[in-house]
Amino acid sequence: EEVDLGLSCLGSTHSEITSQLLYKDKVVLVAPHDGIDFEAALPLEEREVLLSSYLLTHNHPGYWDDLCKRVKLVYPGVRMMKVSQIHITKRFISEGLGVSFLPLSTVRRELLEGRLLEVDCFSVNLPDANTYALTKYNHGKQTEFLAYLSGYRF
Repeated sequence: EEVDLGLSCLGSTHSEITSQLLYKDKVVLVAPHDGIDFEAALPLEEREVLLSSYLLTHNHPGYWDDLCKRVKLVYPGVRMMKVSQIHITKRFISEGLGVSFLPLSTVRRELLEGRLLEVDCFSVNLPDANTYALTKYNHGKQTEFLAYLSGYRF
């Protein structure tokens, strides 16, 4: 009983649990690699990507309901499909089955390796994906750990 701690994408609504925001993660629009050399390719167009592919949604609990509404306002013809897990969403995207808005920390490796492409998104105001520490008691070791963790940049 030295540390009692949980990490969550959502803050707590329980009165006995304290939520501490650890960090905000930028959400980006990602698409499958188009097979064209990075230096020779034109940037992917947000409109074309969103209207020609399925938008894979609800893979993160914190932001999808509001984001879906915002996307539908700008692109009423967008087709959406719920996928409940980020790793499945990334696999679907890399296989060419859709696109999604994902936290940058979850796709950084795939972007660096060229398996996925980031699409600049100007028409839709993108949210942040938040990570919270959930605690019931305040312990010294957990305070030290959270201070360390909140300084780490994903």
